[in-house]
Amino acid sequence: MLIAIIITTLTYAGMLGLIAYLRKEPVLRFYALAFFVGSFAYFIAFISDVDSWISILLFNQLLLTFIALVTSGLRRFFGVHPWPRRIWLYLFVNFALFIYGIYIQPSYVLRVLSVTFCTYLLLGDLFVSVWPKIAKLGEGWRLAFEILFGIHLILVTLRLTAVFDPSPMNFWMEREASASISLLLSLVIFSLWAIGIVVLDTFQVILKLNAKNSVLSDLAMKDALTGIPNRLMMDIELNQFMALAKRFNTSISFIIADIDFFKKVNDDYGHDVGDAVLIQTATIIKDVIRLTDRVYRWGGEEFLIVAPHTDLEGARILAEKIRLKYQEATFKSVGKLTISFGVAEYYPDESRELWFKRADIALYHAKSGGRNRVETWKPTGALDEEFTKIRWQERWNSGNPTIDHRHQELIGMTNTFFEMVSQATHPHEIREHFTKIITHLKIHFLEEEEVLSSMDYDCFQQHQTIHRRLLSELSTMQENIDNEKLDYRTYFVFLVGKVVIGHLLTEDTKFFPLFQEGSAI
Repeated sequence: MLIAIIITTLTYAGMLGLIAYLRKEPVLRFYALAFFVGSFAYFIAFISDVDSWISILLFNQLLLTFIALVTSGLRRFFGVHPWPRRIWLYLFVNFALFIYGIYIQPSYVLRVLSVTFCTYLLLGDLFVSVWPKIAKLGEGWRLAFEILFGIHLILVTLRLTAVFDPSPMNFWMEREASASISLLLSLVIFSLWAIGIVVLDTFQVILKLNAKNSVLSDLAMKDALTGIPNRLMMDIELNQFMALAKRFNTSISFIIADIDFFKKVNDDYGHDVGDAVLIQTATIIKDVIRLTDRVYRWGGEEFLIVAPHTDLEGARILAEKIRLKYQEATFKSVGKLTISFGVAEYYPDESRELWFKRADIALYHAKSGGRNRVETWKPTGALDEEFTKIRWQERWNSGNPTIDHRHQELIGMTNTFFEMVSQATHPHEIREHFTKIITHLKIHFLEEEEVLSSMDYDCFQQHQTIHRRLLSELSTMQENIDNEKLDYRTYFVFLVGKVVIGHLLTEDTKFFPLFQEGSAI
């Protein structure tokens, strides 16, 4: 039994010592030293046939030192003074009582009580010192600590009273049942401490990692200059906002704010003053927007505001409030400045790129209309030619004449659809043209799939699935348009957002390298 306990405590000491060395953790060094002391205590008991009273004295004092070192490590872990002076007082009182119980008034009972009393003092002092810290960790941690602490106190009492024997000088050399129980309980105590230390150390590592991750997350997701969320954070949150708006059928609007003549501020006053203007701009916007709104630094002098549960008119009013407060503000070294806004409301199934484009066009009109204005993009009336007129670009060529020809035809048919809607063409003609677009897409998809299949395109199956899904949605839309359930805004969003931008300019570009590397069909 003693050899097993010695090996166990030495293993604990070695394990914790190695971890302490590798991780440079002072707390773990306390624990490693504690288990080494505990191992030495049982080694003394193992060779106690030399001088029994010396072994008794050393054994008990070393066990108390073990408890003192463990509690000191726990104090340091919880940010409390690791070794207050009263710890020396506890150990000295126990040592004095123990000497008294050996030499002056030999009494086994006195020695047992002195060790037990000092152990209770050490654990009780630890409990009182670290309890406020433990309470802050939460109910679960507090309950776990209480259970572990209570079990330890019970085991300490049982270990010390289990060896209660009328023979004061040689009970450690005896191998009776009481001694075996005592040693077994001691091993359980050591094991409990080891498990508790490992759990606490793991918890500490997790806390440190979470703290570092939190710092890194803040650095990655926040603009270093203004402290507001940056473009990366917007990319993450905007998708969530859009999904929620679509799921619950609620309005959400997008506002782009651009400081007027900001380049002149940098040129005339320097970038330090320009940075101060950007910081004050972010502060003004944050002061005006609601708790549910989010503001992001887009880059340069542009800020983006997302307003959930807000339609186009509500977003326009919000932007106007910011504009008025902004023109009333005074900027150090610069004086008065103005800011322009572009506002657009999100349409269901619209791509983010399309939504942003509409807000950007509204901002363009605010700038070209004299600045210091709020402009909104409205779906009614004549559509903006610069927005609806899609012009073929050279970089859209895949390198395959058949596919490129079909793509150019699709762009032309889409532009014609926009013109018909904006010119209030008869609904019958609009329905016919939309049907032609669907027919064109069916033919184009079949031709494209035949080409890609012959080229052994790796993502052929995935691409074919996307074609089927688009055709299915188009069929549903055709049924609606045939039943005169006309919502041209929906068709407009679908053709540009999903077919042109989402598919032709996104998915199709993935197979362009097949033809641009000189492959032949």
